[in-house]
Amino acid sequence: MKKIFNETIKIYQLTLLAGKSGLNNEIVWVQYVEDIATSNFLRGNELIITTGLCSNGKVWIMDFIRKLIARKASGIIINIGKYIQVEDIDGDVISLCEKKNFPLLTMPWRIHLSDIMQDYLDRLFLAAQTDNEITEMVRQAIFKPEKFMAEIKNSKINNLMDNRSFHIMVFNYPAIISEKIHVEILLHNKKLLNQIQKKYVAFWQKNLLIMIVSESDKDNLQKIIAECDNFQYRLLHKSEIPCGVSSKHKENSSFNEAFNEAVAAICVASLYNVNTLFFDDLGVYRVLFATNNNNMLKKIHDTLLSVVIEYDEKHKAQLYNTLRIYLFNNSSLQTTAKITFTHRNTINYRITKIRHLLDCDLDNAVVRFNLMMAFYISDYLRIIDMNLHS
Repeated sequence: MKKIFNETIKIYQLTLLAGKSGLNNEIVWVQYVEDIATSNFLRGNELIITTGLCSNGKVWIMDFIRKLIARKASGIIINIGKYIQVEDIDGDVISLCEKKNFPLLTMPWRIHLSDIMQDYLDRLFLAAQTDNEITEMVRQAIFKPEKFMAEIKNSKINNLMDNRSFHIMVFNYPAIISEKIHVEILLHNKKLLNQIQKKYVAFWQKNLLIMIVSESDKDNLQKIIAECDNFQYRLLHKSEIPCGVSSKHKENSSFNEAFNEAVAAICVASLYNVNTLFFDDLGVYRVLFATNNNNMLKKIHDTLLSVVIEYDEKHKAQLYNTLRIYLFNNSSLQTTAKITFTHRNTINYRITKIRHLLDCDLDNAVVRFNLMMAFYISDYLRIIDMNLHS
């Protein structure tokens, strides 16, 4: 809405009386409304234009605007001078619009409604067309990178993010969410991104909400995620939606890589029961996700730990899990016993048995590193297997 307002403020002699913060609202349509009763047909995010034909005073104006706010309209332009005068818009109306971040604009009677409505609808159509074109190009850059790189050579667009660095954020929503909820979430998040005034692209891919945000540091991205979580909690009564964030990228050719990084972050987050992870914080998993030879990784894991797995299967023991907890807790018998609710002497016996089976020195740093890497590989292969069957 802010873009249209700034571009047409002089053309239509617009005056913003209240709700400046709401100029970040998205507009999906321009609707001419005179009767409060007809506001029931609004779907949300419309810019309303009225002359106040049905107005019978200040009470009508207040009731009319309250109804529009309840219907989640984006704002209102009042064509003043005949049915509504400036003085009819009192302080209570101004305060309401300020409190609800609802843009309240006026324009003089001499401006023809047909002119502004046609102009605004044309602008919305062109903006939507451009937005759709860029969105589809980004979608192709992510999911069909080879085709995208071949086609962009003949395109006027040299860089989809205007040579700005970007991160890709991916939210993994439940598959049962309705199309209506999809639209509501997308419009809210676009409004949020409008507020921070960063170039962005946002769209749904099945149950994944994909948001490409330019030139933002980790703190800003965390604030965006927190605000998204707050909204979806109010909407879905679900505390947090799993989210993964890619590393920083810049080139057209890296959209696919960035998306895969964000998805990888979500997958690792699911293992550790956390809701948000940045790919840059994945540590050794970053190396594993960059590896294309999963068979080699499985051989490394099996070479190091298959004897322990076989012993567990044969004797119904718990050596594999015990070793993992032991290694990832600084080789502490006491901590391992506490985590597993097992007596310390039992843990000591298991570790001794593991030393014998592996024929290695668990106090050796290189040995510990190799075994920990094997457990990381196990996690990674489980993630890959989950994705293949999801």
